[in-house]
Amino acid sequence: MAFSWILPILGKSQAAQTLRTMKRLHILLVLLVIACLPACNKKYIGTTAGASAIPTSGRSSGPVLIQYEGPSSIRQIPLTPEIEIPALVPGYTLYVPSGRPRGVVVLFANGRESSQSTERRQFNRAAAQRQLATLFVTTANPLEFLFDSVAYLQLDQFIGQAIMDHDLPKDKLLFTGRSLGGTRALKFAEWCAAGHSAYQLQPRALVLYDCPLDFFRHYKEGQCNPSQEEEQVSTVNWLQYQLHTNLGGSPIEVPHAYRNYSPYLFELSIHEPLYPLADVAVRAYIPRRKRRSNSVLHVRQDQNNEDAVGLINDLQYLGNEDVELIVSDEFQGEGIRDCYPEPWPIVDQEGMLDWFASVVAPVARSAQEQD
Repeated sequence: MAFSWILPILGKSQAAQTLRTMKRLHILLVLLVIACLPACNKKYIGTTAGASAIPTSGRSSGPVLIQYEGPSSIRQIPLTPEIEIPALVPGYTLYVPSGRPRGVVVLFANGRESSQSTERRQFNRAAAQRQLATLFVTTANPLEFLFDSVAYLQLDQFIGQAIMDHDLPKDKLLFTGRSLGGTRALKFAEWCAAGHSAYQLQPRALVLYDCPLDFFRHYKEGQCNPSQEEEQVSTVNWLQYQLHTNLGGSPIEVPHAYRNYSPYLFELSIHEPLYPLADVAVRAYIPRRKRRSNSVLHVRQDQNNEDAVGLINDLQYLGNEDVELIVSDEFQGEGIRDCYPEPWPIVDQEGMLDWFASVVAPVARSAQEQD
């Protein structure tokens, strides 16, 4: 919903304030509609190096597995002064279908996805059936926030080298991830759109699932809504520690640092880094919340919903007609791990692959829409 007709009537500052107010009302309206939806997979549209190759199966028609491990001397990642977690081996895992891929699904995952779980084999084979390659890429940090240029450049190198070494289509990339992986996908897309990629990478599409985008609000809400769950308190503590340490203080102390770091800002009419994404196809998946509580986990999840609705709304305001907000049933369970199991609990993964295949093949997509 565009509000540009207001600008000639009001002054600049008054118009900006009015736009922000109408934007908030629109987001609240969409979230109210979402809360009333029946429990189903519901689509809400329009509103809002060396490498080794190993066959993944004995069948020649299956995708080929290619793995690359980058150099790294990092052994531990500090979450807080008291907590460290093991570092990952940076690099990528690539699954290539027989014949030249029509597109590449780039997953910003917490690892290179070499576990070969049943769910991942099914996902990779489903992508290969649609002539799509899948590329899992990671730095050494399993909780990579992309605070500095080193991480961006490393991901850029991994993706760019995979494209060059294995004849992948550079102009047909889908960036995707869930939770913090989705944050990385959007931030990396904005970084590429700003012209920083040494390989001139540009996403053709983005898929985000339940990810934090506005860290100015996330930091503040973590302080205002203490949790009764020890695991949730621990999550808030390390998240705030990472933000506070790497951004130089709290949002009150360094508000510009938080605004510049966030890939989307709820408080602004349009966040400037979004402008180059006006021609990128975007899907945002959010769960329809079934449990209400004041815990930090659920407060943050509700913020993720608001961020997703606002992002889709802003992109549509910029003239992007290829945006969708997908509302699905929430996974049943208790606790942080049950809310974020593998694979993505609310994403129709084959439907997502069909959508991306149609994005990179507009003729087939046009015929599908006519049918």
